[in-house]
Amino acid sequence: MTGLSRRELIGAAVAAGAVGSVPAMAAIAGGEALPALFQRRVGEAGLPGAAAVLIRPGEPPRFLSAGHASLPFQVPVSPATLFHTGSVGKHVTAVAVLRLVDAGRMDLGAPIGRYSAIVPEAWREVPLGTLLAHTSGIPDYGGDIAWDRPFGRAEFIADAGDRPLAFAPGTAWSYCNAAYTLAGYLLEDVTGQSCRALIADLFVRAGLRDSRVDDGEAVILGRAEPYEKRDGAWFHATPMSTSISSVAAGGILMSPRDIPAWKAALAGDRLLSPASRAAMATPFRFKSGRPSFYNMGWTIDALPKERAFRWHTGSVSGFRCFNFESRATGVAAMLFINAETDRHRAIGVGLVEAFAPGSTPLALRPIADNDPARTKAARSIITRTEPWNTALFAPELRVVVERFGDEAIDIISEEARPVLAFDLVQVERRAGLFRRRYRITTDLGASHLGVDYTPEGLIYAMKML
Repeated sequence: MTGLSRRELIGAAVAAGAVGSVPAMAAIAGGEALPALFQRRVGEAGLPGAAAVLIRPGEPPRFLSAGHASLPFQVPVSPATLFHTGSVGKHVTAVAVLRLVDAGRMDLGAPIGRYSAIVPEAWREVPLGTLLAHTSGIPDYGGDIAWDRPFGRAEFIADAGDRPLAFAPGTAWSYCNAAYTLAGYLLEDVTGQSCRALIADLFVRAGLRDSRVDDGEAVILGRAEPYEKRDGAWFHATPMSTSISSVAAGGILMSPRDIPAWKAALAGDRLLSPASRAAMATPFRFKSGRPSFYNMGWTIDALPKERAFRWHTGSVSGFRCFNFESRATGVAAMLFINAETDRHRAIGVGLVEAFAPGSTPLALRPIADNDPARTKAARSIITRTEPWNTALFAPELRVVVERFGDEAIDIISEEARPVLAFDLVQVERRAGLFRRRYRITTDLGASHLGVDYTPEGLIYAMKML
């Protein structure tokens, strides 16, 4: 769940350079330097408060905190502070759906019209699983949503109306909060319980003591206050109504101290079957057979030698979150910030790399570029320095580019942030497909772009980290 446009979100990816150079991060990796590193990064970003938890198998979790959960009352952030996780909570919704799949009550391949009478007629044949992969074609919310005004099921259906699908289900990818909100309504209709009750049961089963579905209008003990910066000063962010702050698109409050138990529950048999856990870690496949980079609340990626990792960010009014897991090493992390900022991905990726060097693309070094023409084309697309040539795109990407224009791809404005270097750092070939990963350096530092190609050399996916 996010209050930012796709264009605004790219600021988070560009700001990944705020973590500093790779050698500097490696030099302070691990040990007692981590708290000082965290305090410094949060201080450099001028954030009111932040917390993080870092997990490595066989070791006690590391909890880090900086700043304040409440500025006027000077309440410090602690491991028990509750933060809104925004879209990081999408994987929680996916777990709730998969539990019903495990119980035989839902089927990822079944049309969503089977599970609810509220579904607009044009959407009834959309497969359930495509909601969780952002490949359903369901259009996202229309217009601007007022965070502090009610937007419940009735408003959702009125907003959806008779709007047609943006593309045929399973043929393309487009991030869609509305799809996850709808998944929550389907959960309620299938079970007869509120989504809030279903998530509460999940958290009890996982042994969590603080985490819960949010209630934007309630007084909740230990919840951080949300902030936004205006004219160089911090103000309280626009308050969210309960009907928006609690939807299944990411309406979760979590504390850092709950995260080790939550991740342990996800990795074991307490919540999901082995088959569902495997499905959650596997990229969705388009109808073309090509793999997406996303599924069930996770962006799924890999470093060279198939070192798999996955991540997700969250953005809502006054909060940011970054979630990370390395399937190759078991390293995991979550970062929480009680402010609107573009630096959550930056701080999160840099913190993980400092804690476990080699876990993120920050560890990759530039390599020889044997196809500079392809690199030039990728740079032109991501910086929008010239009109896009849609002939460069495979159908999975072309359809959303033609429909949504600049909103279809995270782009960097050369005018706002000149690109100082565009270096190839990874080339991977697998099952006839291949990926090239680039490090994009601006005055803020480095971010990373993954570009996926068909055997014919057409681009079918582009993703920033």
